Amino acid sequence: MKRLISGLLFLTICMASTWGKEDDDNRKTTGDDKTDKAMVELQKKSKGLKSCSAHVSTLIKIEDQEVTIAGPGMFKGPGKMRIEKSLPDGGAQLVINDGSYLWIHDKTENMVSRINLARVYQVTKIEADADQFDPLRPFRGVDWNTIRYTGNDTISGIVHAEFEAKPMPTLLFAQLPSPPVKVKLSVHLADGLLRSARIYDEAENEIIVQTFSNVQGNRELNNRQFEFIIPVGAHPMDVTTEAVKFFQSIE
Repeated sequence: MKRLISGLLFLTICMASTWGKEDDDNRKTTGDDKTDKAMVELQKKSKGLKSCSAHVSTLIKIEDQEVTIAGPGMFKGPGKMRIEKSLPDGGAQLVINDGSYLWIHDKTENMVSRINLARVYQVTKIEADADQFDPLRPFRGVDWNTIRYTGNDTISGIVHAEFEAKPMPTLLFAQLPSPPVKVKLSVHLADGLLRSARIYDEAENEIIVQTFSNVQGNRELNNRQFEFIIPVGAHPMDVTTEAVKFFQSIE
């Protein structure tokens, strides 16, 4: 179990973002009129939001054990992300998506890995995302045709629109004892930004919960905050080929 948890932490760090074809979500359809209508209303609320900051927390549940990875995050369209993560073992990680590469810096060991996100998508047609959802694009990382609006719910006194969908395959999910089959998304009605994603296995067990708190839209985020500078003494390791091989193996 300890080895499994360690592997999950590594994969969560290594594949904690998305890249792919920046589809115009406003032109997509789920095939369900009720769902499309609810999503259009939310898209109107978030239309003017180009960036946001939030506290990102990811809870992973494996049998009788739980681990939490948390830290401040920044998101900027299209597809840029920066998260500083605190790990259960006391370690720290910096994860940056600069729009082309995903950079992972293990601050404790001063180790750097990178993934060419464009290459992964071009070869596999799969976005190399894992547990990291994007508040600015609440429905990224799921099978669009499976999204269904299930109604509104009140969380901590705030009304959210609730959706269910099938999550797309990821490296993190491949390491779980039971593969995820469903994700429940909670989107804030006031600003149209994602607040939580709850992932379930076939037995309806909640196995991953990602939440975004203290969300602040249209923050002044300089592009330099999404640039990665290789630390002195670190030697970047490219793991793009490994990511491509994994996604090809599940086709």
